Amino acid sequence: SIECVSADGRCLNPMIIWPAVTHRSNWTTFDTPGWQFALHESGYTNSYISLQWLKRIFDPETKNRANGRPRVLICDGFGTHETAEILEFCISNSIKLCRLPSHSSHKLQPLDVATFAPLKAAYR
Repeated sequence: SIECVSADGRCLNPMIIWPAVTHRSNWTTFDTPGWQFALHESGYTNSYISLQWLKRIFDPETKNRANGRPRVLICDGFGTHETAEILEFCISNSIKLCRLPSHSSHKLQPLDVATFAPLKAAYR
């Protein structure tokens, strides 16, 4: 999944990536308003899915609140976040894309450190 939390603590709707080629309606048994879904054979994101997340979730859910000011999007160093199409979309929509250095996201990535680390510890 692709998750995003704003600096003021709000969570954006997630994009769930199914490891499949076609989607089956019975995969989601509970109502999930606002959630977006994508498909990829491996279940991981790619540049197309990253761009769709940017267009379908990040931009519409943050644009009004920004009140015309630039928005900052902090991403890990994964290459699918930095394609020409993504950069063009960010520039034309006042989104400042900030990538964390490669091989450092396990220490620097805010959601991994602050949110998912305690969740993983609780599951263990």
